[in-house]
Amino acid sequence: MKKFLLVLVTGLILSSCGEDDKPEGEEQSSCSNFVRIKNTGKTVILGEEHTIKLELKPDCLKKLEIKIDGKSVSQFESDLKSELTYKWLTAQEQLGSHRIEVVAQLENGQTRKMSTSKLLVAAKPPVSKRVQIANSFPHDPSAYTQGLEFDGDRLIESTGQKGSSWVRELNLEDGSVVGEQTVLDSKYFGEGITILGDKIYQVTYQSGEGFVYDKNTLKQIDQFTFTTNTGEGWGLSNDGEQLLLTDGSHRIYFVDPENFIIRRNIEVYTNTRPISYLNELEYIDGKIYANVYQDNHVAVINPDNGIVEAVLDMSPLEMALPGPAPEVLNGLAYNHNSGKLYATGKLWPLLFEIEIVD
Repeated sequence: MKKFLLVLVTGLILSSCGEDDKPEGEEQSSCSNFVRIKNTGKTVILGEEHTIKLELKPDCLKKLEIKIDGKSVSQFESDLKSELTYKWLTAQEQLGSHRIEVVAQLENGQTRKMSTSKLLVAAKPPVSKRVQIANSFPHDPSAYTQGLEFDGDRLIESTGQKGSSWVRELNLEDGSVVGEQTVLDSKYFGEGITILGDKIYQVTYQSGEGFVYDKNTLKQIDQFTFTTNTGEGWGLSNDGEQLLLTDGSHRIYFVDPENFIIRRNIEVYTNTRPISYLNELEYIDGKIYANVYQDNHVAVINPDNGIVEAVLDMSPLEMALPGPAPEVLNGLAYNHNSGKLYATGKLWPLLFEIEIVD
């Protein structure tokens, strides 16, 4: 895994030409520059109405089509004018980059395409919140924590590193292992877990494989494959119906737990930038809580559109450790019975009960 970085995606993507450029391959004639996509800004606020402006030479054109992310949204044929506008309603769109494409059919029968991109971001910055420690408990300092989740009052943990990856139940009070742990083959680097129904699901780091366990015995009962944009599996949670998966990028995937096909994904953004290196996840009261790798913050995310609604400052936890943090914050677990939230880190000797305060 790489060092945490917040990346601002603002580049203009051009397939044939960009805003205020002419289509590629256009001949120098009276019909040169027959369509221009006017520059109306690269960043758009989610929920706003954004005007796409085109300058045309209508005598050269037979038909014009506007597409957004490959879907036709408007066509012009008999009403071509020297300037056309299209009102893009963004309220139901997803955050992130969107491709705007203009397909022009010329009077001579030729077709030309041009495109640009617009970046949809949140309207408001996330609310900053902090946490305070309510209690602390012993935690195995050899556990490279990748997943942490409650099944009722049972606390289940998964760990990483090849040769040190396992799934096990923990005694919250003293950190001891309850019963037998399931050890992964040394070729696998274990990652996040989640409990849905009577099963525990787990992904692995770079093998593209995952495992299903009986939640009561922790015995493996199935195996599956999965794909992501990065080819990696990081954090895992669920919303009661779908698995929620991260791959170290700014995306969260919603996965069918029956066939492990990705149903959709969201890109996670604030009002200015994507939040990359999303790691371990927890789903609490309709929101996604995501550890950000190598950062002492947790992002609180709207699962419908990817907006970061709040950011939790988790730095009090590291400061409460008995010495320098051996590794990064990672591991959130919410007990739905008690309403209590817990957090730890990789190789941390303590696990904390925390409270969120404004």
